[in-house]
Amino acid sequence: MKHRVLSVLIFFVVLVSQPVFAQEVFTVEQVVALALEKNYDVLLSKNASTAAQTSDKYSWGVYLPTINATGSTSWNGSRQTNEFADATKNTKGNARANNTQGAVQLAWTLFDGTKMFATRERLEIFAEQGELLVKDQLTNTVAAVVTGYYDLVRQKQQLRAIQELMAVNEERVKLAERKLQVGTGGKPELLQAKVDYNAQRTLALQQQALILQQKERLNALMARSCHQSMTWQIRL
Repeated sequence: MKHRVLSVLIFFVVLVSQPVFAQEVFTVEQVVALALEKNYDVLLSKNASTAAQTSDKYSWGVYLPTINATGSTSWNGSRQTNEFADATKNTKGNARANNTQGAVQLAWTLFDGTKMFATRERLEIFAEQGELLVKDQLTNTVAAVVTGYYDLVRQKQQLRAIQELMAVNEERVKLAERKLQVGTGGKPELLQAKVDYNAQRTLALQQQALILQQKERLNALMARSCHQSMTWQIRL
């Protein structure tokens, strides 16, 4: 009876540990492609490289002159009325004044002690460094993804081996129970078979936890959300 309850419990644990909906199956090539497309470190290094290349592209401006232009205009208007005791002498009128000014200044540094050349060279170095950092980040990401993927394959194979051994121990338990019922076996043999079976069941649960942890690490490399850990499988 205890053995049947244990079997039902194991079946329930395995059932709830697997998603009930269809899962995506990813090859190592697909996982690498997703990581290179969405990995945060890769995107950050690409953005930094793009910024450095843009700065280098417009660095020719250090050799060009600068032009400053200023302009201003003003309008003044006034209305004046003079009144006298003799109304015939009264006067009125409008006065307007406009003033417009403009200036253009050109400054061209022909030589500043090679500072402009050093600035230009520094920006070129930054652009080259940005490209190298992108390549380095891509290489590290691919290496981490491939290593993690095949480690997940290894973990899956290990789980299969444990499950096969667990099935063998389950048959040992059944056989020991039958032998005990017909009087050809002993209680110690049955207890040892159950101990071995429970040990393999524990290893299976631990292995499933390791598989989920490895999936989460791969999800992080692919910039996938944590709840997607269970929504895909590898192709063995």
